[in-house]
Amino acid sequence: ADVKRRRDLRDRYVEGLRGLSAIRLPFLDHPHPSSHYIFPVVLGEGGRTRRDQVRETLAARGIQTSVHYPAAHRLRIFQPFATPLPRTEHASDHEITLPLHGSMQPSEIEYVIENLARALS
Repeated sequence: ADVKRRRDLRDRYVEGLRGLSAIRLPFLDHPHPSSHYIFPVVLGEGGRTRRDQVRETLAARGIQTSVHYPAAHRLRIFQPFATPLPRTEHASDHEITLPLHGSMQPSEIEYVIENLARALS
């Protein structure tokens, strides 16, 4: 029941965010089942600075976000073997994870969508 609820909430995010040209919605065509435990978006431009500005704007409006996909090759343990991975680095520097949990209300999803759109404009 919780997975279905989170899938329905995820679908609300997709519906509300699909028209925002400033972001990409990864994994939309992923063919396998998912628990929908997070909802990542990828900013089109601006890098870490822009990502952090958007996150701060959302935080000021009571919306907690996170960054779930650090570029593993940047971790200290991998530095001796690191090679540039531009696509991975772009995704890592532009990704924001929006709140998604089974107890969220549709109105809360709408609040996040509205405030993300404002933060991006």
